[in-house]
Amino acid sequence: MKRKNIFYGIIIGLISITSCSESDESENQNSNSNLVTDIDGNSYNTVEIGTQIWTKENLNVSKYRNGDPILQVASTTEWNGLTTGAWCYYKNEESNGETYGKLYNWYAINDPRGIAPEGWHIPSNNEWILLKDFLISNGFNFDETTTGNKIAKSLASKNLWAQNRGQADLDGINPQEGDIGFGLFRNNTSDFTALPGNKRGGIGSNGNWWSSTSTSNFDAVGYRLEYNSSSLILLDSESKRSGFSIRLVKN
Repeated sequence: MKRKNIFYGIIIGLISITSCSESDESENQNSNSNLVTDIDGNSYNTVEIGTQIWTKENLNVSKYRNGDPILQVASTTEWNGLTTGAWCYYKNEESNGETYGKLYNWYAINDPRGIAPEGWHIPSNNEWILLKDFLISNGFNFDETTTGNKIAKSLASKNLWAQNRGQADLDGINPQEGDIGFGLFRNNTSDFTALPGNKRGGIGSNGNWWSSTSTSNFDAVGYRLEYNSSSLILLDSESKRSGFSIRLVKN
């Protein structure tokens, strides 16, 4: 009888160890699946929105995927003359990169060496449209309607944006109710967590992000959020020399 009890105890113990091991492995896999890491070792949280998976932070990488450095350019004069990839910090202060990531010209994202980690890419204009249409049709407008582009608050973070408190009109209706900066606590229902990193100047009032879509030799498509607007704004002819933030989408 004692031998049987010992035998059963060993079997139960092995089952428990296997179960715990599988559970831990599954938990680790789930945890790791929510992060993407670039070649510099920076990790980014991700969010699933509709059929897409986006990074929740702006890109902060300083190298192409093959390890070649992306040129850092602090001089505005030099920056404005470039036709090759480059990055900078807002106000050239590294501390801003910790919060807002780096700002890149469009040439950096179009470089054949690749700026995104393996399995990820810069969203095209059509992928930005897919994001916008999903949020609108699923009630992410600030007024929970499913028509019209009023999704800015759902995309913007709950902090760091300039506040726009607004003034009520004669009917007692505040025309700024849907603005990002009006009631920051109501922002970010999509968990996209867009920050107001702006371009090379004016931090806090707006954020700008590249798409991979070119419209001419000199221009490309970008998207913009403004603290005093309720819309995700299309920039269909932005200079490729502009310094914009970058988000990634999973392949």
